[in-house]
Amino acid sequence: MRSKSTATVLSICFGGIGVHKFYLGETNSGRSYLLFCWTFVPLVLGFFDGLRLLAMSQAAFDARYNRRHLYVGGVAAIQQQSTNVVVNVASPSGHSAPPGLPPQTHVPAAVTAPAGGDVAARLGALHDLKIAGALTDAEFTAAKQKLLTTSGTSGS
Repeated sequence: MRSKSTATVLSICFGGIGVHKFYLGETNSGRSYLLFCWTFVPLVLGFFDGLRLLAMSQAAFDARYNRRHLYVGGVAAIQQQSTNVVVNVASPSGHSAPPGLPPQTHVPAAVTAPAGGDVAARLGALHDLKIAGALTDAEFTAAKQKLLTTSGTSGS
């Protein structure tokens, strides 16, 4: 598991040669930093990467680099070894999926059924996950559709 503090220190101290990029698993960026280290541009970029990592919350860091549990609003939203379920995005009346979204989308199981809370809070938690980079647009749309569909049928 990658450490935020280690990545920050590597970025500030050795950012000029891209050590932090290799540590974070971004090998292509690390190679670019190493290739252009003689220009000192990666040194400046590494310093700013360090500041960005320092300002980043632990949850956002984990979502981006560790893919471990991310808790937003008390909801476990992503799992490191997540089991994906296929969510059919077709409406209950049998219409096809919204434009730009595949008919079936893989969504982490923990996202599809957050426990407790009202629909607005769960939608807010899903939006926070999307902003943090833990969910793609397709996963967010599919999870939102499933949440709205299940809450519409259970509330009536």
